Amino acid sequence: MLDEIRVLRFNVPRKATVLDVLPVRRELVSAILTNLWALSQSFRSRSPLPQYLPSTRIPLNELVEAIDVHSHRSRSRTRHVSTASDGTISVDNSDLGTLYSMAENEALVDLCNIIDELIAAARTLFGSQTFWDHPGHVHVHQS
Repeated sequence: MLDEIRVLRFNVPRKATVLDVLPVRRELVSAILTNLWALSQSFRSRSPLPQYLPSTRIPLNELVEAIDVHSHRSRSRTRHVSTASDGTISVDNSDLGTLYSMAENEALVDLCNIIDELIAAARTLFGSQTFWDHPGHVHVHQS
């Protein structure tokens, strides 16, 4: 999954899509990495997860919305799709960036779904540690 996102990221024109949404992307990457680190520690030590983990859904939704706004803005500026004499369609570079961004968004949604499933599995297996509890008490979260 991460390889797929990496391949998509290298094919997206950086200036067309990445730079305008960089702060939102950083927020999403930070939430993903924090969750993956907490999951790895929990599975490695068989210890409970923290009660609160950062949500990957909020920055993901913000990123998708920011990319949608950016793509609508760039499409309204340039609408250059031309048909050659042999019938092939020439697509503008901003449209190509939008297509890659849409594919990357789908991959990021899948990644967030997988992380949510891993968190649910870890909470089922190891429970969750609340900050109100004393160190030896583990609350098993039942969904």
